[in-house]
Amino acid sequence: MEGSEYRTRHDGEKTVFDVTPAPCPKNKSALFIVVPLMFVIALMSLALGVLGIILFLLIASGVWYLGFRRDWRPAAHRGPSSFAVSPSGIEWNGRTFRKEDIHRLLIKNGMIRNELANAFIASGARGTGAFAVGQQYRSKIATVTNSLDLETGGRAYTLAGGLSETTAFGLMTDVGRILGLETAP
Repeated sequence: MEGSEYRTRHDGEKTVFDVTPAPCPKNKSALFIVVPLMFVIALMSLALGVLGIILFLLIASGVWYLGFRRDWRPAAHRGPSSFAVSPSGIEWNGRTFRKEDIHRLLIKNGMIRNELANAFIASGARGTGAFAVGQQYRSKIATVTNSLDLETGGRAYTLAGGLSETTAFGLMTDVGRILGLETAP
Protein backbone atom coordinates (compact mmCIF):
# COMPACT_ATOMS: atom_id res chain seq x y z
CA MET A 1 0.00 0.00 0.00
CA GLU A 2 1.29 3.39 -0.94
CA GLY A 3 1.51 6.03 1.76
CA SER A 4 0.62 9.68 1.92
CA GLU A 5 2.95 12.31 0.56
CA TYR A 6 3.27 15.99 -0.19
CA ARG A 7 5.15 17.97 -2.77
CA THR A 8 6.14 21.60 -2.67
CA ARG A 9 6.41 24.12 -5.43
CA HIS A 10 7.14 27.83 -5.38
CA ASP A 11 4.74 30.44 -6.66
CA GLY A 12 6.40 33.80 -6.09
CA GLU A 13 7.02 34.24 -2.38
CA LYS A 14 4.51 31.46 -1.56
CA THR A 15 5.25 27.79 -1.16
CA VAL A 16 2.38 25.62 -2.39
CA PHE A 17 1.88 22.24 -0.73
CA ASP A 18 0.14 19.59 -2.85
CA VAL A 19 -0.88 16.77 -0.52
CA THR A 20 -1.89 13.26 -1.60
CA PRO A 21 -3.62 11.14 1.07
CA ALA A 22 -2.82 7.50 1.64
CA PRO A 23 -5.40 5.05 0.31
CA CYS A 24 -7.80 3.59 2.86
CA PRO A 25 -6.73 0.09 3.99
CA LYS A 26 -8.97 -2.76 2.87
CA ASN A 27 -10.86 -4.81 5.44
CA LYS A 28 -9.57 -8.27 4.59
CA SER A 29 -10.18 -9.53 8.14
CA ALA A 30 -13.93 -9.26 7.62
CA LEU A 31 -13.72 -12.10 5.12
CA PHE A 32 -13.03 -14.56 7.96
CA ILE A 33 -16.43 -13.76 9.39
CA VAL A 34 -18.33 -13.12 6.16
CA VAL A 35 -17.17 -16.12 4.08
CA PRO A 36 -18.75 -18.77 6.37
CA LEU A 37 -21.93 -16.68 6.50
CA MET A 38 -21.95 -16.39 2.71
CA PHE A 39 -21.53 -20.18 2.44
CA VAL A 40 -24.66 -20.69 4.52
CA ILE A 41 -26.56 -18.09 2.45
CA ALA A 42 -25.37 -19.79 -0.76
CA LEU A 43 -26.75 -23.13 0.44
CA MET A 44 -30.03 -21.45 1.33
CA SER A 45 -30.13 -19.74 -2.07
CA LEU A 46 -29.92 -23.12 -3.80
CA ALA A 47 -32.98 -24.20 -1.84
CA LEU A 48 -34.84 -20.97 -2.68
CA GLY A 49 -34.04 -21.03 -6.38
CA VAL A 50 -33.75 -17.82 -8.44
CA LEU A 51 -34.85 -15.58 -5.55
CA GLY A 52 -32.13 -17.09 -3.38
CA ILE A 53 -29.48 -16.53 -6.04
CA ILE A 54 -30.52 -12.88 -6.38
CA LEU A 55 -30.40 -12.50 -2.58
CA PHE A 56 -26.96 -14.11 -2.49
CA LEU A 57 -25.63 -11.78 -5.21
CA LEU A 58 -27.02 -8.69 -3.45
CA ILE A 59 -25.45 -9.64 -0.13
CA ALA A 60 -22.14 -10.62 -1.76
CA SER A 61 -21.88 -7.33 -3.66
CA GLY A 62 -22.72 -5.38 -0.49
CA VAL A 63 -20.00 -7.18 1.45
CA TRP A 64 -17.49 -6.61 -1.33
CA TYR A 65 -18.30 -2.89 -1.45
CA LEU A 66 -18.16 -2.39 2.32
CA GLY A 67 -14.97 -4.40 2.77
CA PHE A 68 -12.93 -3.45 -0.26
CA ARG A 69 -14.28 -0.28 -1.91
CA ARG A 70 -15.74 1.95 0.83
CA ASP A 71 -13.43 4.55 2.36
CA TRP A 72 -14.52 4.77 5.99
CA ARG A 73 -12.46 7.87 6.80
CA PRO A 74 -14.05 11.31 7.25
CA ALA A 75 -14.45 13.27 4.00
CA ALA A 76 -11.47 15.58 4.67
CA HIS A 77 -9.17 12.52 4.63
CA ARG A 78 -10.24 11.01 1.29
CA GLY A 79 -9.06 13.41 -1.40
CA PRO A 80 -5.99 15.43 -2.31
CA SER A 81 -5.60 18.96 -1.00
CA SER A 82 -3.52 22.01 -1.72
CA PHE A 83 -2.67 25.16 0.22
CA ALA A 84 -0.12 27.98 -0.01
CA VAL A 85 2.12 29.24 2.78
CA SER A 86 4.11 32.45 2.96
CA PRO A 87 5.87 34.12 5.88
CA SER A 88 2.75 36.26 6.36
CA GLY A 89 0.10 33.48 6.42
CA ILE A 90 -1.69 30.53 4.83
CA GLU A 91 -4.10 30.48 1.88
CA TRP A 92 -6.51 27.55 1.83
CA ASN A 93 -9.82 27.02 0.02
CA GLY A 94 -10.13 30.69 -0.90
CA ARG A 95 -9.45 31.86 2.65
CA THR A 96 -6.39 33.67 3.95
CA PHE A 97 -5.23 33.13 7.51
CA ARG A 98 -2.78 35.80 8.67
CA LYS A 99 0.18 34.56 10.71
CA GLU A 100 -0.73 36.73 13.69
CA ASP A 101 -4.26 35.24 13.76
CA ILE A 102 -3.10 31.61 13.78
CA HIS A 103 -3.25 30.15 17.30
CA ARG A 104 -1.47 26.93 16.42
CA LEU A 105 -0.86 24.19 13.88
CA LEU A 106 -1.62 20.72 15.16
CA ILE A 107 -1.98 17.14 14.08
CA LYS A 108 -5.31 15.44 14.72
CA ASN A 109 -6.55 11.95 14.01
CA GLY A 110 -9.95 11.71 12.33
CA MET A 111 -10.72 8.25 13.73
CA ILE A 112 -9.53 8.69 17.33
CA ARG A 113 -11.47 11.59 18.76
CA ASN A 114 -10.54 11.47 22.43
CA GLU A 115 -7.86 10.24 24.81
CA LEU A 116 -9.97 7.32 26.03
CA ALA A 117 -10.28 5.85 22.53
CA ASN A 118 -6.59 6.49 21.94
CA ALA A 119 -5.65 4.71 25.17
CA PHE A 120 -7.91 1.76 24.28
CA ILE A 121 -6.25 1.22 20.92
CA ALA A 122 -2.73 1.77 22.25
CA SER A 123 -3.25 -0.68 25.12
CA GLY A 124 -3.79 -3.55 22.71
CA ALA A 125 -7.16 -4.37 24.28
CA ARG A 126 -8.95 -6.99 22.27
CA GLY A 127 -12.54 -8.05 21.97
CA THR A 128 -13.92 -11.18 20.38
CA GLY A 129 -15.54 -11.98 17.07
CA ALA A 130 -16.89 -9.21 14.88
CA PHE A 131 -16.12 -6.52 17.46
CA ALA A 132 -12.43 -7.46 17.44
CA VAL A 133 -12.31 -7.43 13.64
CA GLY A 134 -14.02 -4.04 13.58
CA GLN A 135 -11.72 -2.61 16.26
CA GLN A 136 -8.60 -3.89 14.50
CA TYR A 137 -9.80 -2.41 11.22
CA ARG A 138 -10.52 0.99 12.82
CA SER A 139 -7.03 0.91 14.33
CA LYS A 140 -5.59 0.17 10.89
CA ILE A 141 -7.54 3.03 9.30
CA ALA A 142 -6.43 5.40 12.09
CA THR A 143 -2.80 5.03 10.94
CA VAL A 144 -3.67 6.94 7.71
CA THR A 145 -6.25 9.35 9.12
CA ASN A 146 -4.00 12.06 10.53
CA SER A 147 -4.49 15.65 9.45
CA LEU A 148 -2.71 18.97 9.68
CA ASP A 149 -5.14 21.43 11.24
CA LEU A 150 -4.92 25.17 11.74
CA GLU A 151 -6.68 26.80 14.68
CA THR A 152 -7.78 30.42 14.57
CA GLY A 153 -10.68 32.38 16.01
CA GLY A 154 -11.85 29.43 18.09
CA ARG A 155 -12.20 27.12 15.06
CA ALA A 156 -10.11 24.38 13.52
CA TYR A 157 -9.61 24.02 9.76
CA THR A 158 -8.24 20.83 8.21
CA LEU A 159 -5.57 21.88 5.72
CA ALA A 160 -4.75 18.32 4.64
CA GLY A 161 -5.98 14.88 5.72
CA GLY A 162 -5.43 11.18 5.07
CA LEU A 163 -1.85 11.38 6.27
CA SER A 164 0.46 8.93 7.96
CA GLU A 165 2.02 10.20 11.18
CA THR A 166 5.36 10.76 9.46
CA THR A 167 3.83 12.79 6.63
CA ALA A 168 1.74 14.85 9.05
CA PHE A 169 4.74 15.77 11.23
CA GLY A 170 6.87 16.57 8.19
CA LEU A 171 4.16 18.79 6.75
CA MET A 172 3.64 20.58 10.07
CA THR A 173 7.38 21.17 10.43
CA ASP A 174 7.77 22.57 6.90
CA VAL A 175 4.73 24.86 7.23
CA GLY A 176 5.93 26.03 10.66
CA ARG A 177 9.38 26.85 9.29
CA ILE A 178 7.97 29.00 6.48
CA LEU A 179 5.70 30.85 8.92
CA GLY A 180 8.53 31.21 11.46
CA LEU A 181 6.51 29.52 14.21
CA GLU A 182 8.16 27.97 17.22
CA THR A 183 7.78 24.21 17.40
CA ALA A 184 7.42 22.20 20.59
CA PRO A 185 10.08 19.56 21.26
